[in-house]
This record gives sequence, structure tokens and C-alpha cells, in this order.
Amino acid sequence: MPRPQRKPPKPEPQQNNWVLFMPIINGRYYANPQYGTGLERARAADAGSSDQSGRKSLVDQIADWISPQRPPPASPTPPPAAPEAYDDATINELRVRQVASIVANENHDVTPGKSPPEKLQNAKIAQAHAIINADRYFGPERDSQVRTASHEITAQLENSPQYQQALDAARTAFQEQLAGKDRVQGRMWFNNRGNDYMGPRHLGDEDVKVSQRFGPFQLGNQTVYTLTYDNPKNMPKPYVKK
Repeated sequence: MPRPQRKPPKPEPQQNNWVLFMPIINGRYYANPQYGTGLERARAADAGSSDQSGRKSLVDQIADWISPQRPPPASPTPPPAAPEAYDDATINELRVRQVASIVANENHDVTPGKSPPEKLQNAKIAQAHAIINADRYFGPERDSQVRTASHEITAQLENSPQYQQALDAARTAFQEQLAGKDRVQGRMWFNNRGNDYMGPRHLGDEDVKVSQRFGPFQLGNQTVYTLTYDNPKNMPKPYVKK
């Protein structure tokens, strides 16, 4: 009967003399002692210059490159102000609510007609911008210089949807100007025309060109357009409080 063959013994694992004899320099293993010594000296020198100059050390720069710093979280956006927050804000002589009253009186009984409602609202916002510009420039002399409808309003109109639209327009114009936006770019004169004439308007001793036209809108059986005009070249001096 044949004898069973014995399995050869497993070779014992050889120790990695390369690991056992790898030199340690400043707590780090280096296969090349000269390279390790030079790198650790560079680290020490870089750390010293970092302390004096405020510049990040090489180690910190590598760490930033591997794990870039995340930017700090953005500040939370403040909640928008309530629509009525600026109603009593004073521009120069007028309050925002008074600007709305002028717009409402200027457009009393004007309806969109065949135009979309937003076109009429944009016309009212342009008017509000012009009124604000004139109030800032002329102050108490605005009404005699620009001549708009009154800022006094009846209770009936004040409780109407038309007044609410005018108030929304005044609020929008005021907040846009706070943000540096002016839809009429400093212009102050406007009116409603009962025709589609695009010719100039006579102001003082000169004729001024139409800047924008909105419409057509409806006033009873009449078609009307809202127009803004360029400021006169020979502008009166702005009002200065004494």
C-alpha cells in the first residue's frame, strides 16, 4: 500500500527589512534619509517664515489644496417689507401715499380699454417715478413748476380699486428708486393725451420731445395715451432748503 505523501511545509513569511530599517525623521518614515532630512528642514524653515510673515506654511497650503476651505454661508436674505411699510415715507415734501393720490387723480376713470391691464399699471409706475423726481428736484415748488393733479383725494376715490392700483404704483416706484432704478431716468413731466400725437410738448420757452408713450387706454368714449417727456434743456435751479 503506497504511503501518503506529506505536504511541504509553508514557507515562513519574511520580514520586510526595508520597513524595519526605514529611518524616522521628525516622526515621519523616509526611504531616503537625505531626502527626508532636506524636506523636514524645509518644513521647519517654512514654518518659521509663516510665523513672521503670516503666510500659510507649505503643510497648510497642501492641506488647503487637498481639502479646500468652504466659503462661509451667505447671510440670510431679510424678509421683504410689507407693501404698506413705505406709505408714510417722506421723499422731499411728498409722502408715498400722496404720490399715489396724484397718480389716482391723473388717471381718474381711465381704464385699460383694449390694452392689457399691466400696460396701464406700467404707465402709472412711470408717472409715480416722474412725480418722485420732481419732488426731489423742486420740493415745495414742484406743483408750480411741473403742474400735476392735486395730492388731495376724495374718500370715494381713496376706497376704489383705481386708488389701490395707484398706491401699488407709488410703492413700486419708491422702492425701485431706493434700489437705484428709475424707469423714466430723471424725467419729471408727463400727461395723458386724448390722441395718438407724438409731437413735442411746449414747456416754458422750448419744446420737449416725447420720451415714452403708453396705451391706448380708455376714458369713457375717448381713447387716451400716457406720455412722459424729456426735461427742458433750460431747467430751473433745484430748490434748496434755507
